[in-house]
Amino acid sequence: MEKLHFAQTIIVEGKYDKQKLSEFISSPIITTNGFRIFNDKSKQHMIKALSESKGLLVFSDSDHAGQKIRNYIKGFCGEGANIINVYCPQIRGIERRKDAPSAAGILGVEGLSAEILAECFSRACVEQAENSTVYTKSDLYDMGFLGQSDSKQKRAELLREHGFPEYLSTSELLNLFNSGGIEVSNQSSQ
Repeated sequence: MEKLHFAQTIIVEGKYDKQKLSEFISSPIITTNGFRIFNDKSKQHMIKALSESKGLLVFSDSDHAGQKIRNYIKGFCGEGANIINVYCPQIRGIERRKDAPSAAGILGVEGLSAEILAECFSRACVEQAENSTVYTKSDLYDMGFLGQSDSKQKRAELLREHGFPEYLSTSELLNLFNSGGIEVSNQSSQ
């Protein structure tokens, strides 16, 4: 299966959901770390900014917890936020890495096949982006944001300039570049 790429940033609950989607999607994917999103103001700020720039695809599990996270994201992003909800079908089962089913007894994002997950995006009427550039850590190096003596300072200045917490990791900075949260065309290795 050729990797899918969407213009929007994808929001999922956990790292296993992100790993699963990364197998067949090249778009930026950010985790809420489950209910930790409720107390993580810097991640809320980042998600809100991404919703305003290119939009979000919120793909949480189809259980009570997933719905609560969806509603919370919608709440802090505000009315009129550019959010598309992508829903999993409710299929009974147990994820491979678990010994018992979830409380709801249904598979979450990580437990579904790539084909079923791709169909979820199709049912949500999400179109693939055309001619999208995907930036890598090599690009961060070329721009001076990674691997150089002043890279940490340059990252902090850039993040502060755009209203993001200056301590975000290089992976989170890469997500911001790939999702349009920070325009790369304005950046150079000055």
